[in-house]
Amino acid sequence: MGKIKSFLYGFIVANLMAFGITFPSVVQAQDVLVYCDSNYAPYSYVENGEASGIYADIFNTVFSRMKGYSVTIKPVPWKRGVKLIKEGRIFALYPPYYRPEKRPFMDYPVPVINEGYSLLTTKAFADSGPKTWPEDYVGKKIGTNAGFSVPGADKAKMLGVSMEETSNTRSNLMKLITGRIDGFVMDRNAMLWELKQMKSEGKYDESKHPEVTVATDISREQGYLGITNQDKGAFAFKDDFVKQFVAIINDMKAKGEIQGILDAYIK
Repeated sequence: MGKIKSFLYGFIVANLMAFGITFPSVVQAQDVLVYCDSNYAPYSYVENGEASGIYADIFNTVFSRMKGYSVTIKPVPWKRGVKLIKEGRIFALYPPYYRPEKRPFMDYPVPVINEGYSLLTTKAFADSGPKTWPEDYVGKKIGTNAGFSVPGADKAKMLGVSMEETSNTRSNLMKLITGRIDGFVMDRNAMLWELKQMKSEGKYDESKHPEVTVATDISREQGYLGITNQDKGAFAFKDDFVKQFVAIINDMKAKGEIQGILDAYIK
């Protein structure tokens, strides 16, 4: 019976092929692990144990359109993620700004979305006069998120600005509204989005806390998917992965898909 079944199977396949009908070979997808900042809302954060936010929405769309890859996104504290990619232990991390001098250990294939640093202070301080960064902040305590590379930070320290790192955006906002710091530098949308969440939770009340506002726009930045260049050949798929990734990102930009995802969060 086994020989008969084999003969019949071969006969059927041969006839189908004669009519141009073939059977696709099964190719196993390459598993890829991409790391992301676990505490940078609304861009990248954890919700219900999973990577969420603007970048997750963009990249999950991109990864679903890539051929030959099964990509998983894993949230990690930002400083740890930077350390891991510097050591070549992970393939990719998002969303770094373009810092080839300070972070030469990663490549920046294509800008994904526009971000930028602004300085949030009390409205009373912002209204007191011109605010140039860092000259008008001498003697002030300015909060930053741990691991973030703030433009002008070295000059600020030389001038006598106290730069204080805290683990996340909410912690810095709490320090600002309770008077423990004089200002907070972070992406404008990230600060205002988090402030909105705090209001909805009753943790920021303008009748009890000082009103805060953006006093200074410091820079415009772009976020990337950072790819390690310290892997010593561990990620043989890298060139093809990056090629597909860049092509799909550019296509999404051209079609307005990325702007649509941004608008859903920011507006």
